[in-house]
Amino acid sequence: MAAAEEHYYIPKGLKFIPPKRFIVKGKVSENGRPVYDEVWKESQEFHNWYEDNKRLRWPEPDNTGSRARGPDEKPDLKNQFPSGLQVIFKLVNIHLTPEKPKYDGGVLRTEGALNERIVAIALYYYDMDNITESRVAFAHEMSRLMFFDIAGQTEQSDLTRWLGTQDESDEEFEGDEELSYDKPGSVVARTGRMVAFPNAFHYQEKPFRLQDPTRPGHQKVLAMFLVDPSVRILSTSVVPPQRKDWWAREVRKIVPFSKIPQEIFDIIIDFVEGFPMSWEQALKIRNKKGSKWRVPQVITS
Repeated sequence: MAAAEEHYYIPKGLKFIPPKRFIVKGKVSENGRPVYDEVWKESQEFHNWYEDNKRLRWPEPDNTGSRARGPDEKPDLKNQFPSGLQVIFKLVNIHLTPEKPKYDGGVLRTEGALNERIVAIALYYYDMDNITESRVAFAHEMSRLMFFDIAGQTEQSDLTRWLGTQDESDEEFEGDEELSYDKPGSVVARTGRMVAFPNAFHYQEKPFRLQDPTRPGHQKVLAMFLVDPSVRILSTSVVPPQRKDWWAREVRKIVPFSKIPQEIFDIIIDFVEGFPMSWEQALKIRNKKGSKWRVPQVITS
């Protein structure tokens, strides 16, 4: 009980009254009350009462040193990263109709593949219409087994409760890969709000529906993914446009393609495969990429 007494407390005004069988016969206190044998502290009755009434004692945070940059000093990104910043942009439009009035929400995820080096995310909600409250929730992934390394044998359950990663049941760990999530909360998404966070956090769009079920509604989001500023990745600065219809329009201007009938030109373009990509090919690649990333459902870009 020593570790429990350190991490928990009993609220003022609550007091355990031992069962009568623990009364020491023939002894009374100075105020005339019965004297109890100390073994009542090991009884099942006391254990049950303590578990029902204990409150977690929140530990105070350790003192932290000052940051290398002063609180009033603004970062100078131009000098720190002279080659510029790389940002991946994505438009996310969720459309609801009277026939499909509910959005079921996204999946819990981080963004990007390892080679994309995404370190931070910003979600700008620039337009909403006729939908109920929308929220984006956050979670931080961790291995529950790490508690065995950073906590004493009797303190693991206390640590999981402090971090909010496990309920109060004594469930068994089911292997080295079992994960738990610290859930710091959620943020209301409203028009004009931008939510920014590190890509170390998992995030998830919560469900919402039409406010007025008789007319359509939507939510439009500009998602910005910041690439690690210390690493340059392949970008549109060196990759040409990949849309086949754009490429075909430019090729059409070149002789001799500009002189042949449109029907013959279209047949020639249909024989072009691989690069550049048709709209159908682009959708297949996006769906394949989306399934790997676990991108939210009901999204059009």
